[in-house]
Amino acid sequence: MRFLIEYKNFKTKEETNFSLQLLDTFLNEHLIGEFHGSTFECMLIRFINNPSSKKKYKLRVLYEDIAEIELP
Repeated sequence: MRFLIEYKNFKTKEETNFSLQLLDTFLNEHLIGEFHGSTFECMLIRFINNPSSKKKYKLRVLYEDIAEIELP
């Protein structure tokens, strides 16, 4: 299983976070071979900071093998 971790700050328009980049690298280095294909091929996790009050968070499956999750 591969991890894609993204960060989005709607107030400052920032899209990078060093800590989340390190987490992404760590998870991909240590877990990609161990759990490959057991649930999803890829997990896209998007951390949202300072969202608008009407923001709806996504929790869905793309192409039957990619999980997309948005977290506030």
